[in-house]
Amino acid sequence: MSTSPSTSPARKNSYEQDDDLSFLEKFRYINGRRFHNEESTVNYYVPNDSEESNRLNLQHYLLRHIWKGNFSSPISEKLSERNASVLDIGCCAGTWVLDMAQKYPQSSFIGIDISRMYPSSEKTPLNVIFLQHNILEGLPWPPNTFDFVYKRFLSLSFTLKDLTKMINEITRVTKIGGCVEVMNYGNSMKNSGKATKKLMDALKEFHESKSIFVLNIKKSVKMLEDNGSITNIQYEEKFTPIGKWCGQTGEIMLSNFMSAFNTYKLFLAPFMNITIEQFDILLNEMEKEFNDHQSYVHTYRVYGKKSFEICDI
Repeated sequence: MSTSPSTSPARKNSYEQDDDLSFLEKFRYINGRRFHNEESTVNYYVPNDSEESNRLNLQHYLLRHIWKGNFSSPISEKLSERNASVLDIGCCAGTWVLDMAQKYPQSSFIGIDISRMYPSSEKTPLNVIFLQHNILEGLPWPPNTFDFVYKRFLSLSFTLKDLTKMINEITRVTKIGGCVEVMNYGNSMKNSGKATKKLMDALKEFHESKSIFVLNIKKSVKMLEDNGSITNIQYEEKFTPIGKWCGQTGEIMLSNFMSAFNTYKLFLAPFMNITIEQFDILLNEMEKEFNDHQSYVHTYRVYGKKSFEICDI
């Protein structure tokens, strides 16, 4: 099927580059990992290489299993019955977009991210477009374009001012009657041990030191409420076991969690004023605590419906 022209920037190879190779300046390499290199415009501290892409792919299917679906908003009927348009903010490797596009072939999907980890255009179905774009520069679509706008795991990237701007942009491009959904990890764990709490607190404090507004359920709900155009706001949350004590789901969550913190240590260890070796000891202690304490990871979704326009947002 063809994607609606109103939602489709010019289609091109997502890895297509200019002849001068200036794109190489957009990356930096630390300890063999590739990172985004636009520190002045965005808080992007995790790698954007194939290893991170593989972790995100596995995380997507794990969370789909945990939540029994890719979203909670009451939008499935619209996605199934007609050509709905969907935007994923911060699509990363693009797995959510591709999975949704396969399940709802009659609808069109666009994923945007400041860092190109998503597949090139020749590897995507016709109802999918990926676009490299920084949402803080605004969204390149007119008002009332999308039936569903989804944002997942961007809770550690934005200041309060930037988050407010982003929510305003998201609601601006959402159609009246359309849905907006935010999904994040909680910033605490259930049944956590001493090392786990120390690392989780350090992660939160690091981002707060960068003036990043760390979201939770209450703050996410309030942001949608404060926007003024979103109604019927609801939230759901799940606590998922982590560790070898609880079978395959717990083991996959453990692998995902430890992989993430192994990338965090490049900026967290200096922030905590400890060596990489000391950080690794904390990681090993945290992994042991997950099993000893039978810990749980917290995830949540907040969603609502755009009921009317707010002027001058």
